[in-house]
Amino acid sequence: MLGQHLQEFDEETKSVGKTVLIATIDMFNNVVAKLLPTPSKMHYLFNLRDISKIFQGLLRSNKDYTNTKPRFLRLWIHECFRVFCDRLTEDKDREWFLNHVGDMLGKHFELTFHALCPSKAPPLFGHFLNPYEVYDDMNDPDALRKYILNQLEEYNSCPGVVKMDLVLFKDAIEHLLYTGCGVDQKKTTFIFSDTQIAEETFTEIMNNLLSSGEITNLYKADEFEDIKTALEKPMKAAGLMQTNEVIYLFLVDREPNPSVPSSDQRDDNELVPGVAARGAARGGLQVPAGGRTAGFHYWAQALQANKLRNGLGKVEETAKLVGQMSEELAEAKVQVGLYTEQCIEYMGVINVQQRNADEQQRSVAARSKKTMEEEVQCKKLADAAMRDLASAMPALEEAIKALDALNKKDITEVKSYAKPPQKVEMVLEAVLILLQKEPTWAEAKRQLGDQYFLDRLREFDKDNISDKILKKIGTYTVKPDFDPEIVGTVSAAAKSLCLWVRAIEKYGKIYKIVKPKKERLEEALESLRMKQQILAEARAKLRELSEMIARLQRDAENGIIVVRATRWPLAVDPQGQALIWISRLEEKNDIQVVDFGQPNYMRIMETCLSTGKPILIQNVGEVLDPSIAPILEKAVVTIGNSKVIKFNDKMVSYHEDFHLYLTTKLDLENDLLRIMYESQVPLLENEELFITLQTSQRTSLEVKEALITSQVTEKEIDTARAGYVPVAVRASVLFFALNDLSRIDPMYQFSLDAYIDLFMYSIDRSPKAGELEDRINNLNEFHTYAVYKNTCRALFERHKLLLSFHIVSRILFQSGKMSRNEYMFLLKGGVVLDRSEQPDNPTSNVLYFSCYYQSV
Repeated sequence: MLGQHLQEFDEETKSVGKTVLIATIDMFNNVVAKLLPTPSKMHYLFNLRDISKIFQGLLRSNKDYTNTKPRFLRLWIHECFRVFCDRLTEDKDREWFLNHVGDMLGKHFELTFHALCPSKAPPLFGHFLNPYEVYDDMNDPDALRKYILNQLEEYNSCPGVVKMDLVLFKDAIEHLLYTGCGVDQKKTTFIFSDTQIAEETFTEIMNNLLSSGEITNLYKADEFEDIKTALEKPMKAAGLMQTNEVIYLFLVDREPNPSVPSSDQRDDNELVPGVAARGAARGGLQVPAGGRTAGFHYWAQALQANKLRNGLGKVEETAKLVGQMSEELAEAKVQVGLYTEQCIEYMGVINVQQRNADEQQRSVAARSKKTMEEEVQCKKLADAAMRDLASAMPALEEAIKALDALNKKDITEVKSYAKPPQKVEMVLEAVLILLQKEPTWAEAKRQLGDQYFLDRLREFDKDNISDKILKKIGTYTVKPDFDPEIVGTVSAAAKSLCLWVRAIEKYGKIYKIVKPKKERLEEALESLRMKQQILAEARAKLRELSEMIARLQRDAENGIIVVRATRWPLAVDPQGQALIWISRLEEKNDIQVVDFGQPNYMRIMETCLSTGKPILIQNVGEVLDPSIAPILEKAVVTIGNSKVIKFNDKMVSYHEDFHLYLTTKLDLENDLLRIMYESQVPLLENEELFITLQTSQRTSLEVKEALITSQVTEKEIDTARAGYVPVAVRASVLFFALNDLSRIDPMYQFSLDAYIDLFMYSIDRSPKAGELEDRINNLNEFHTYAVYKNTCRALFERHKLLLSFHIVSRILFQSGKMSRNEYMFLLKGGVVLDRSEQPDNPTSNVLYFSCYYQSV
């Protein structure tokens, strides 16, 4: 168990688990061998339950606090001292145990007691100093002393208790224990000191109690009757007869551990040390009062008091009046300060938001101006680039037309030359240079033979011609013979190719000039898009800030009306906006919303009056409930130090933080009645009435649309939910399959909460899928395996195969792939009604007769 508990601890702490077990057993063996019981030390009895006590304390450790090896070993030392050393009564035994703990630390952990406990005193562990009530090291004695003093002071402040004036020295703090046993299952501490041994029979009674848990002739007849009455219900629940003997045995059995010496926790106190004695004496020391000089002094003071009694009475009366007025003034100052702080806070928020809005507006204006300038610049760059490109486009278009005019016959004509004319060869060399091919006649013939030759010329990448190629082309185009008209006298096809080469050269040279402009244009356009996006975001933020300022101004006005009003506010709220606003305003104070038609609203009102919670009464009519009249008038009465108010025919305590809000929807009705009453024209011609009704109708339509939308959404949710019905069916089949395991062994119990957690885990961890059917299959497969794997951890090995078979059978039943008859045949086999009609068993040496007949 300790190893399992230490799984989440650091590796350093986890490694000492087995060593602690060995050291504990070693210590137990040495204690049993050394500390033997004697007539004066008859309680020196140790058994294996003491080892379990040590490990009970170790299992209370927390990985966030006892997270190092030294801290864990300090806890082990503390538990050993509580189990073994607290039972020791002699100093030499305690000294031996202290040295023995040091020997165990050196032997098993290679540490010393002084290294783990520099104060040379054993550590103390407890849970009450930790804010999370974690069992932790209480290594701060001052904090421990302060905590106990606070608890003592809290106890002494309780009414009806006998106050305790304790001197908390170190030894007293260390011996604060709480143990228990009892008849009515309540924990009890039994303290028996040597000063209470008035007769020798007392020691005999204690001996019987410690040895057997029974005391003969303990109860009188009337006392036993009370015990019978107290144990009547528990005995009926246990199904026992209520005879005197059975009742007494039942009473004894209810003690958790009747044999106390083998399982009790002893705590023997030493004689009070000198430090403790001095502390107790200092606490009880008092300065004597009285004496002749003091008496004379008191007599003189009494005479002076008699002379000034009348004057002091007047002064006291005036002081009370001034004090009362001062208190009222102080309360008024507090309210004024509160209102002032709220106003300053609202104004501060409004001013900050206004400044932000102004800054945002200035920023938007500047960005708008700069963006417009960039738009103009971009337009100029675009116009210049388009003008330059436009000058080259006519020649290029003319060359493309010439290429379109060529046909296969023209290309074949040029290709048929065995030795082409010099002008034709010159044009083809220029074409091959543009195509980045070798400028030879052999290569030209190969290119002309390509059926996609003209398509390649038409789709030529004219925007990415290198300077080197343009330079080579220039050596051809400067020749006088490289003229389309001259070349055309030799070959029409060569003329078209010559036109194409010249147009490509012109376009390439112009594009070299236009390309940087085009790049700058694209950069400017990209920058413009970004600036426009930033401008749009800034304008959106400006609108948001403007709306926020307007909303804050409305909130500030409403807040001033609600907070500063001397009477409880009544809000005319036909649209329900005031209800929402007040609910948000008082949400942190747990506002209660009621109406006069609510049956328990008076009880809720009493609770709010007493606890100071705000309350909102909605939909009030023209006549208010008379029961709240004292609240509306704030008829608060002060009785003693408390304030009360009459409500519901009784006095209810009144809390200063109580607030009342009222809302009504009578405004719309009153407007309609007023317009109809004051109307001097026919109703159908009354424009004001028409507008009011139109507004009311529009609001009604909005509500209806919202309801329709919610209904559509609900249907969509139901539709989506229906798609996952197979997953829910599989999950229910698996859960009931687990519940069936209790028929095998009652120990196999599985809670629904744990199963739901496992199902949620399967939903989160199962593979996702785009299609619903794939998602359902993934969920079912993952969850089925998760249920099987998690359940197998709690099963005996012989039951795991049975679980697999039962899950598969349940799934087949649910899917309709197996019937009840098939299932029962698989479990029990068939039944032969008449064996006389069955053939003889030819395999009697292999199969039993019953198996053969059932298989046939």
